[in-house]
Amino acid sequence: MSEIRFLTPKGNKKKALLPCQEGFLMSINALRGLKIFLLEKYDVKYILSSRLNQDCLENLFSRIRSAGGSNPHPTPPEFRFRLRLLILGSKTRAPKNANTEEDQDDINYISADLLRNNPFPKPLSELQINDENLEETQKVSQEY
Repeated sequence: MSEIRFLTPKGNKKKALLPCQEGFLMSINALRGLKIFLLEKYDVKYILSSRLNQDCLENLFSRIRSAGGSNPHPTPPEFRFRLRLLILGSKTRAPKNANTEEDQDDINYISADLLRNNPFPKPLSELQINDENLEETQKVSQEY
């Protein structure tokens, strides 16, 4: 792969890699480095490279958008409500026109425990959602 070249558009005889070839080689080298690291540190014998992408996240957001019917741009409270529907098992079919392959494990990556025990710190300004009626209230932190 690293031997494949193309002539530059200006007619120069200098050969160069296509951007997609450079990216492909970078991905291969990164995967090799990851494999060596995981083998040495954790004795991992193989890597499921199909799991090293964002397809499951794209599918999740696609399902959240499609759960609103004709409204593909949910507000924060609507997003939270739609996410709860997905976690509880409603509306779990993937959209027909999705640009990624459907994977039965996608929805299993998101669990109620993960959402409840968020490891990330809260932002300085955050939107709180009242669970009873999903009304928006604004909470501004005094920490600057």
